[in-house]
Amino acid sequence: MIEANSETALLKGFRPNRYRAQEIFQGTDKAFYNGDVACKITDISFEGMSLRSRTEVAPGDLIDISILIGDQEIVSTQAKVAWSKPDTIGCDFGCEISGGALDLNAIKQSAQRHAIHERAAFDRNAQFALIPPEYVVLGAQLTHALYGLRDRLHALESAREFTGETLSSDKMRKTLDDARDGFQLLWHEMNEIVRPIPRNDPRFAAIKWHTENILRLPLADAPIVKRSFEKPLGYPGDYQVMLYNYENETPAATDTLFDQTIHHIVATTVGAGIRARMLLTLKNIYKDFESSDPTAAQPFEILNVGCGPAREIKLLLEEKTIDKPLKINLIEQDEEALQHATEATALGKFRTNGNAKIVPYHASFADLLRTGRLTDHLGQQDIIYSLGLVDYFSMATAKRMARDFYDKLKPGGQLIFCNVNDAREGIYWPLEFLCDWTIQYRNEAQMLEMFADLPGADVRVELEENKQVWVVFARKPINSA
Repeated sequence: MIEANSETALLKGFRPNRYRAQEIFQGTDKAFYNGDVACKITDISFEGMSLRSRTEVAPGDLIDISILIGDQEIVSTQAKVAWSKPDTIGCDFGCEISGGALDLNAIKQSAQRHAIHERAAFDRNAQFALIPPEYVVLGAQLTHALYGLRDRLHALESAREFTGETLSSDKMRKTLDDARDGFQLLWHEMNEIVRPIPRNDPRFAAIKWHTENILRLPLADAPIVKRSFEKPLGYPGDYQVMLYNYENETPAATDTLFDQTIHHIVATTVGAGIRARMLLTLKNIYKDFESSDPTAAQPFEILNVGCGPAREIKLLLEEKTIDKPLKINLIEQDEEALQHATEATALGKFRTNGNAKIVPYHASFADLLRTGRLTDHLGQQDIIYSLGLVDYFSMATAKRMARDFYDKLKPGGQLIFCNVNDAREGIYWPLEFLCDWTIQYRNEAQMLEMFADLPGADVRVELEENKQVWVVFARKPINSA
């Protein structure tokens, strides 16, 4: 960082030259911050750089930056985040190097040498050699099982033994059950191999390339895998992917019985925890609503942050008689998701007796991070919850969101967050490696830490029945101000 003095005060408008990352690195660089959080450098100067990451940072954060050319670390420094612009799938940010300066000429020369070497010596076999042998064996077992299943189903289709309702037929049940069980066992074993490997380890990139380009191919046309991987709305877990998980017994529209079967297997296994977290949250919402005072001056009010398709609200209105005033605020950054949620909660056959009011709000991803500004005009809520938002944030951001939303609760109100589980039984391998879906996985201690700064809160954590997702609850004291 250049500091002004008496001789340079007139140059206070000067900004050092910035270069596009490609000019300096020629595509050879890998960058990480705070150990293993991958990021991409977009431009660079001798005093700082702009980057993009899938996780959010905030201005003022101090981060450790590591830049590698090939497998050689050429920069290791601390930097201060100067600005950040989060969006639906990541965060652009700029940082200033703390002390010293980057020798861009030396970096560029190293990149040129490495690029020349790579072009001369690139060998996919060398990358394959980085993959742990036990992973190769499991991958071969998975591929063998998938192609075997494909051939059996193709034979059934050719023999015209099935109609469009094949997945619900008795003949298919054992095939589906065996395939589901085998798929889950394999990915649990995959988890044991990949979970300990840091993102900046060359083995991680080798495994990811191999999985996406080899192992994923038999599953690639199953709608839930295809949409998650291709991300037509710019991010993997969009509202349609959530609906695939919620409606996992509904046959998907596919060209082949095999693709339909793979869609069903993934939706009912990988998606099991996603559906279960929704149902567990719904159970707690209705319990609070049912026990609320019907003579209260204000309606029972719920805030759903990052609502997606809001399937739990549709179920609440369908399955329960709403016999007292209820207001539900839906906040979502994806306009298509909000449109679906609004229509789904308006057009159903509900027993609300005119007592339920649904209010949708469109907010940018940046707005979702500014929780105070986002909710100031809504007033205090009886329940604030988010099914799948904090998975994308650092612990610092998740804790700040928890504090801000907790402050917006009425006395006796409840805050509910969900987060995927960091465990052998979790969904890390299928999401990260099959679907290119990067989120934050946490254990029970980290879920408790997320709510550790909430004054007077009665906090409890539940692991849904599939052991894939944590649900953490914080009850505000009834006598709080």
